[in-house]
Amino acid sequence: MLSAKIGIFGEFTSNNQGDRLIGQGMECLFSEQGYTITLLPLGKISEQQNNSPNEKTVNLFRRCHRNFFQAYKTYRHAIELILFMRNKKRQQQDLLKTLSNIDYVVIGGGQLLGDNSLRMILKIDLLIDEAEKRGQQIALFAVGIDNPGTLISRFFLKRIFKRLQPDHIYVRDKTSRAVYMKLRKKKSDNAQLIPDAAFYAYETCSFAKTDDVIIGLAPQSYRTLSNKIKRKHLYNNQWWCEVAKELHLQGARPVFFSSGVQSDHDRAEDICNSLKQEGLDIRLLERPVTTEQLREQLVSMSSILAQRLHISIAYYALGGIPASLGWHSKVEDFYLFMGLGERFFGEKAEETERVVQLLCKEAAGSSEQTAELQRNLRSAAEKLTESFSRSVMG
Repeated sequence: MLSAKIGIFGEFTSNNQGDRLIGQGMECLFSEQGYTITLLPLGKISEQQNNSPNEKTVNLFRRCHRNFFQAYKTYRHAIELILFMRNKKRQQQDLLKTLSNIDYVVIGGGQLLGDNSLRMILKIDLLIDEAEKRGQQIALFAVGIDNPGTLISRFFLKRIFKRLQPDHIYVRDKTSRAVYMKLRKKKSDNAQLIPDAAFYAYETCSFAKTDDVIIGLAPQSYRTLSNKIKRKHLYNNQWWCEVAKELHLQGARPVFFSSGVQSDHDRAEDICNSLKQEGLDIRLLERPVTTEQLREQLVSMSSILAQRLHISIAYYALGGIPASLGWHSKVEDFYLFMGLGERFFGEKAEETERVVQLLCKEAAGSSEQTAELQRNLRSAAEKLTESFSRSVMG
């Protein structure tokens, strides 16, 4: 007898290895339940969308458009909605072909219901539409949800939640659950809180023992940081330079790295170039193009300071204790949930000496806690697939 097929929709083809770790974790989780798994990138839906105006548009209009698109979320969401609706018919045809090859739909994980761009929310809304027409069971699993910043995103998020069974909604942090509860306004419809699926991608291991104290530094591209942080110049390139110099003075060996995002790697390269001009040659690790390459880099480090959430998750899952900087509530939620509040530096200018002192302090991860998080994920996957099975029997 052939096993039922689950299509897992997410962001699995980006050059951010954190997104690929989520895919690996999701695939392992649900294949263990006896299902045939297909990872289906949401990014493949409507690839022809473009945020830029038509090339024939005059330069002045194009500049105005770009400025408004970046500065005003309502304008950005309106443009994204118009572009999406223009291509909707072709997207529906693509989805019909995809959905005909699977039995169940699981959407997750990661910050798929983020509010900075409306595109992913629109794709998920359309996916639910088409799956509903086919009578397929649908679930959100280990997703993050942003508080909607426009009436447009609020409308579509409420529409998504309204059409899903409450017991088919699993979120990965308290902020996401609070947003869901606020939009649903039903205490009985409490979303279930589970760990991030990336915890299931790596096994805890022993870190390489060397005489060098290698500290990994992973800044994030300015493009994805909040306007609040940009305005305050928090954790700018000079700040990272000061951290690297202080680590060097303390006898540690700082190295810069990234999760694979090209713009993050480029920023790290700019910082390394600035340090070189000051006479300090700090190594920049190769941009990882696979999750295994990222793993090899992480296990060589005694400690890390990283802005991307999934670098922290990956490092913790491997057995290390990470540190991070404030830029999004999901990062703070993770550190507080893991009991690592002292290793999270919020949206204020931190003294580099304090950060360096913490990074040089020996800290060991908890394999027991990682195992517990993985058990929680397994339990949630079992519960969801049992619900899928009951729906067929019913």
